[in-house]
Amino acid sequence: MKKAVMIILLAILVIGVLGCKGEDSTGVVIPSKPGSTGTTVPAETETPSDSGSQPATDSGTTTTPSGAKTKIDLIVADAYFNPAFPAPNEDVELKMIFKNQGTEDSGVFDYNIKIYKDGSVWKEEKFTTTSGLARGAQDKLTQEYTFSSTGTYYAEIFVDPNDKISEITETNNYMRSKSDMMVSTPVQKTTSTNDDDNTN
Repeated sequence: MKKAVMIILLAILVIGVLGCKGEDSTGVVIPSKPGSTGTTVPAETETPSDSGSQPATDSGTTTTPSGAKTKIDLIVADAYFNPAFPAPNEDVELKMIFKNQGTEDSGVFDYNIKIYKDGSVWKEEKFTTTSGLARGAQDKLTQEYTFSSTGTYYAEIFVDPNDKISEITETNNYMRSKSDMMVSTPVQKTTSTNDDDNTN
């Protein structure tokens, strides 16, 4: 009787040991042949979602940093009076060439003209163009004047005088007329008479 009980207990013990070896906390025991301990198959794990974890891709759009200067560069390329030696009350043209030597188109812009006579300010005027200047383009503008008194005149031209337009360089917006203009009364030619012609 005791022998039979011991055999039963030993069988239970063996079965328990075999059962422990065939199980895995991360898998499932699949029996193969009778008496086999089985094969452990790892449990399928769920792949965590990566939404929002990948770095944003570049859209290819370039954004200009806040406060960055534009690529406009307005200058006074030339300024001169025509004619250079007028008589009083003769019509005179002040010809000016404005240029945008930058790489970006400009909108309309202001310019000032200050004319001096014998070193003192004679007239000062402010203007605004009706159109802008494309990159690399230039435009000639003309203002007409009449000078009633004789003297030496010259002009100073300022483009974008109040820096309303952000430019590459703000220190090249000024030019003095290339040469001074002389307003003078024409010399009257006199004819002389020969007294000898009236003698016999």
